[in-house]
Amino acid sequence: MRSFYVIYKNNLQKFYRNKFNIIACCAVFGLTLFVNILMFLFFTKMHMPVLSISLTIVLSSIFLTIYNVNNITRTIISDKHGGVESIQSRRGVKDPVIFFSKFLAIKTITWSYIILVYLMYISLAEIFGVLNIYYVLTTLSVGIFALFPLEFVISGMTYFSQQQHIVTKNQFHLHEFL
Repeated sequence: MRSFYVIYKNNLQKFYRNKFNIIACCAVFGLTLFVNILMFLFFTKMHMPVLSISLTIVLSSIFLTIYNVNNITRTIISDKHGGVESIQSRRGVKDPVIFFSKFLAIKTITWSYIILVYLMYISLAEIFGVLNIYYVLTTLSVGIFALFPLEFVISGMTYFSQQQHIVTKNQFHLHEFL
């Protein structure tokens, strides 16, 4: 359990040390906030929640795609090529523990982002006085929570496409050697 926590913490620190991650996360969150404020200010009270949630979902989907492709490739795949994972395995950490600790570190950031976007959206809806807040909470919020399964699909596609690339690349090098 200690090794799980150490690997998890190390991967979270990789996020905080990477300037691209911090700038991208803050920029997309700021852009989402700005677009939502514009939607709530300039559109009628009947149309603004739907337009706002639609743009929020699109911007969040783009961010989640870029974040997952960048970080899954960098943490999971590059650690395997760089020898970090083999060092962890030699120290007695099992492969599923290594994988899930890295996977959970990436998911912690993305899930936190989705929850922050949801809280921002609900707060803006309250501040700008949406006509039917119950409609926003029960119907439109489903759109933001649909980002969770979308995020898993993006992560799975990225991970398995990178794994296929590694297998193909290793077979190619083996063929050159023979």
